Amino acid sequence: MDTDEYHLASAQTPLGLLQRGRGAGFLWALGHAEEARPLLVRCITRDPRWDRQLESRAPYYAEIALAVGLDLSPLERHLREHDDANRDGYGSLLAVETLHAMACAGSDEALRMQGDYIAYGAHWDTALHGLVVLANANELPLIPGAQQALDGLLAAVRARFSNHEALVAALDREWPDYEPWRQWAQRDTEIAAALAEAEAGYLRSQRPRTPAANLSTREILARPDVRSFRRALAARCGGENAALLLDAARSGSGDAQAAALIALGEQNDARVLEPALSLLPSVPPPPASSWMRYAILRALSGLPADPGLVYARKWYQTNNFVLRRSAENIFARHAEPEDATMLREGAQRAFEEGDDYRVCDAMDALARIPQLGPYPEVRAVFDGHRYSRARADAAAALAATDPAFPRDRAFECLWDCDDSARATGCAHVDLALPDARERLLRLASDPLEEEEVREAARDAQSRT
Repeated sequence: MDTDEYHLASAQTPLGLLQRGRGAGFLWALGHAEEARPLLVRCITRDPRWDRQLESRAPYYAEIALAVGLDLSPLERHLREHDDANRDGYGSLLAVETLHAMACAGSDEALRMQGDYIAYGAHWDTALHGLVVLANANELPLIPGAQQALDGLLAAVRARFSNHEALVAALDREWPDYEPWRQWAQRDTEIAAALAEAEAGYLRSQRPRTPAANLSTREILARPDVRSFRRALAARCGGENAALLLDAARSGSGDAQAAALIALGEQNDARVLEPALSLLPSVPPPPASSWMRYAILRALSGLPADPGLVYARKWYQTNNFVLRRSAENIFARHAEPEDATMLREGAQRAFEEGDDYRVCDAMDALARIPQLGPYPEVRAVFDGHRYSRARADAAAALAATDPAFPRDRAFECLWDCDDSARATGCAHVDLALPDARERLLRLASDPLEEEEVREAARDAQSRT
């Protein structure tokens, strides 16, 4: 089923607020339950997220759905009539995840639908893992029917995966947990045999890896799997290690050269500038994939303020992808007041062009210059951007630059879909606002909430 991911409603309409996951949308829905229900169904069945791997919506939509008494039959109809063709799709995944979040919060109907979906749905594994969480999690509220639903699924799973080959294929992506398959294997010999084969295949596919601590920097750089030792190389700085990395960056080749560039960038070593720039003409521009282009970007992005800012000011307006992105990353860590005008213009341009990652970097950079705020561009990103992670970055920038933040946008952050935005709201909201303390109390005590948010809410309650 087609989504409306690039054609969201206006940011100030109820639908636009809900699509973006804004706290203002949540608060609107609480006061307009009847109007909110069809809009909520539309959001859940037409996933509005720009980045479906990083953006969270299911807990947000689930909490609203429970608050407005949403009839779940349209979601079940969507899953039965418009399910994805396979479990790599995204057309119905948000609905499955939202039902799980509702089941976690105690919805018996959502729990039933989650169990039923396993018998026919493309994302049966997501639903199954959700039931395992419900049955075994210690911190969640007790869900009496979860273990019973899990126990009763064996027959449905065996009917769906009726032969040995189908069972092995189903188990192929289940490692390393294999739950509840291990429980079922004790009751079903076919599952036991398939589980044994799947586990054996997984173990055969694993190659023993020499620990980095047992290898010298020279030995790591000579390995064909040097990519997998990037973190170890980044931790090896100074003296002979730095000399070896610099030599590999200058005159090495292939993965070793790229890994050395990344390591030097992680170490904020200004000497990486020369080899990185010399290699830049040899790499293809996006969208072509290039490991070396990525390495050069990481290397240049890690430049320290001196000389990084001098180069960032030259690169910021260029059309060269690597240089421009490197400049944005440098400004995100080192921006100074003289950069504010250029960064504001860049933030507005990136927002208008829909370049979401550039917007995020611009928010981080402007947050470093609070003395020249508040910035209308940051407020605009918070209010209207499609990417919830950009809004969370804007919230952090507003907290640093905008004196009005505690009394306006920080309050709505308490209901935002993004956990970082909620944590920022907790840390800065004006406690004198009606309902602020009540919401903080709920966030602090909610076992379904992220620990970062719970801790921020607890800290906020101790403020006078």
